[in-house]
Amino acid sequence: ASFSSIFYGLLITFQLYGFIRPLGFYDVAEVEEITLYRLLINITGFYLLALLSGFLAEKVRKIDDELETNKLHLAKLQELHDNVIRSINVGLIISDQKGNLITINDSAIDLLGISKSKLKAGKIADFLCYPEIKDVLTGLKNEELVHSKLESTIKSASGNEIVLEMNFSFWKSHEGVVNGLVILLQDITVEK
Repeated sequence: ASFSSIFYGLLITFQLYGFIRPLGFYDVAEVEEITLYRLLINITGFYLLALLSGFLAEKVRKIDDELETNKLHLAKLQELHDNVIRSINVGLIISDQKGNLITINDSAIDLLGISKSKLKAGKIADFLCYPEIKDVLTGLKNEELVHSKLESTIKSASGNEIVLEMNFSFWKSHEGVVNGLVILLQDITVEK
């Protein structure tokens, strides 16, 4: 701002003493009358522009710092989420409203005896092949929980038959909109 003010002041001075002529149809007498006014207005504009630029640069720096902090918090939350899902001792499957797989933990994979490559397909109905599951997924589309709990006898990865309890519930947004399905799986063979 100071450099621009000095340069503009020199430019006006050169115009006043006739070293340079202003472009356009200005009369020299008019230039002398408004010179000080123009000089003050432009210098004020230069400093206001510098002040505004500094203010905006500081805002951008603060937002950048906040963004970096939020990225770190998000990474920590993601790590916590992954650790919690990995650590629970029941099978956990989470899908979206269309039945596409979002998350499955290792306990669920072990209970169902499926390979991780089969999960690439991404649909719950592809690896939970029970007629009741189709009812649950149909209910999910209509936002109606058809079954909240099912029991089924399946073959485990080791080849033994186990009684598997499946608990179903919706996961909803803060506004109450159904976003998907949560399925908890538990081996209840000993209890039966």
